[in-house]
Amino acid sequence: MAEDHLVHFVIHAVQRLPLSAFAVNSKGCGDEQYPPHMMLALLIYCYANGIFSSRSIERATDRNIWRGDLTAETHPDQDTIPARRRLRSIST
Repeated sequence: MAEDHLVHFVIHAVQRLPLSAFAVNSKGCGDEQYPPHMMLALLIYCYANGIFSSRSIERATDRNIWRGDLTAETHPDQDTIPARRRLRSIST
């Protein structure tokens, strides 16, 4: 895939964002953890391509050629994707 493809732009842009406020399960128990940068890049890329439903995003990660670049060959399921869309308010 060409380096000037949208997927590479999204990955590099998201990697520059400070995502320390995202909740990560450091206990190592429960559902599989996906890197916050990867999940955000996946959502942005899919939204930019008109893919909005969790099921469509899940199918896209299984069959599209950009999945290796964007999700490192992982496969977030349709339950994981909407859970990552929700942002929790951070109390200061």
